[in-house]
Amino acid sequence: MAEHEHFNNTDEYIAETNEWFLSGQKACAVVGPFATTNATPLFLVSAQTSRPNVKGDAGRSTTIFLVDSNTTGVKLGEQHLTIGCRGLEIRRVEFDQVRLPASCIIGAANEGNEVAEVLLRSNRLRIAMLGLGMAKQLINNLTSYCIDNQQCNVPLK
Repeated sequence: MAEHEHFNNTDEYIAETNEWFLSGQKACAVVGPFATTNATPLFLVSAQTSRPNVKGDAGRSTTIFLVDSNTTGVKLGEQHLTIGCRGLEIRRVEFDQVRLPASCIIGAANEGNEVAEVLLRSNRLRIAMLGLGMAKQLINNLTSYCIDNQQCNVPLK
């Protein structure tokens, strides 16, 4: 699979207005349960961009944008059916010439790989803490069950 096929979207930078135009789609985006709140879904979008004044493959880079789902040109596709994950929606998100100001860039333009690395590191730490918390809760539940229950009139403890 070619590198550009991983992105499925492109950006064009307009220097005169200091804006970006995002087009394409993301295969799946996980959207939280926004139906019960007033929150607007936001998407972190990794897009292939080109460094100014650098031609060819050497100029290819990545930029990460924070995109509001209410922005003109953003369209949420149908919800994918999943086994489990009832609290989340997984949808295709399409971008049709979405106009983004430079303030929507996370980090710096064309430095998306560095930003993604930082996000992955912090996410791995959160996932590890979540796993430890779940294991602790499981041990507490099993301990309580063993203390409170009997088998053949013999306490499980």
